Parts: sequence; structure tokens; C-alpha cells
Amino acid sequence: MNRYRRFAKPLRLEMVEKGLFDTAQWRMRNWLVGITMTVAIVAFVLTIITVSIAGPRGMWPVLFLPLGVTLASSIMCVFWLTFAPLTAQGQQEAAQWKVFSRALKENIQRREPLVDTAMFGNYLIYAASLGFVERWVKYFQKQGVMDVPPWFHSLATARTDNMAAFVTMVAATHTAGSASGASGGGGGVAGGGASGAG
Repeated sequence: MNRYRRFAKPLRLEMVEKGLFDTAQWRMRNWLVGITMTVAIVAFVLTIITVSIAGPRGMWPVLFLPLGVTLASSIMCVFWLTFAPLTAQGQQEAAQWKVFSRALKENIQRREPLVDTAMFGNYLIYAASLGFVERWVKYFQKQGVMDVPPWFHSLATARTDNMAAFVTMVAATHTAGSASGASGGGGGVAGGGASGAG
């Protein structure tokens, strides 16, 4: 979590400087998160109390009270999710990155061989930034057109060994990054996929 915050804070400041991030909406979003969590906790406690008291007495209609509070918290959560902390310019940038990401994914989903063999190295950094680098590497490996980047050198000297080591390294890094993001990514900085917008 601390590692995530060390990355998120400077990124957020840079996005504010470039006019991509709205700090007022960010504060509003955080406030709504607190309200939603409070309501959800109250709803949970009320549900337990109501079931333990009203259940044995057959007063099941009383359950509508905590259920109503639960519904209210769900609506609040949806309301909170609509508050993307991006400016109009930031939302435009995010939309462009989403289109670009979708185009890259479509390239590795098709079955016919790729004509541009240089595409692997040229867009490797984007695949890594957009979260599907493992699929990107394995696709090009199957196509037989993947050259290990010049900055990567394993202890092995054979080209095939280097390639296998590179794929293994990418897979391990991707798995570790996914686990770290799942444990510390509760408050996405950019929202809507604009973390790479620049």
C-alpha cells in the first residue's frame, strides 16, 4: 500500500499540472467513499441486530429497514463511481488511451500472422503500461517473430534460451504486479484508464 501511494502521489501531482486531474472532484470522491462505507457498515450491523431480534418473533417485515439502508448504500456507491477525478481534457485523454489499448489487444487476438514484425518491440512498453504485457509477449512468441529486447540479456547465450528467459521474466513480473495492484489499488489515481495520459 505504501509503495502504491509513493507512486500515486507524484503521478497525481503531475496530472494536476497538466490539467488532467481535478482535485476538487477527487476530494468529493473520497468524501463519498467515506459516506458509502459508513452507510454499508451501519446496514450490516442493523441487519445482524434485526435478524437476531425480529427473526425469532416472526417480525420479518422489520428486515426491510436494514435492507433499505443496504440499498441506499449501494446507490451511494454507484453515485460515487460516477465521480471520475478527471478534467474534461483528462477524460478525452483517457478515451484516446482506451481506443489505443483496444487496438493493441485486437492485434494479438487475430489468428493471421502479423506483417509488421517490428510491432513487438515498438509497442512492448505500451502493452506493459496497459496491463497485458504477458499476453503480448506470448502472442509474438507463438508467431515466431519476437526478438528479445537489446536491454534484456540472460546468462544463457542461445537466442532461444534468452527468449524463454524473457517470457518467464515477463510472466513473473506481471503476476507480482497484479498481486501488488490488487492489494493496494483501491483508489485508482487516474480513473478511467488515463494513468498513462501525458
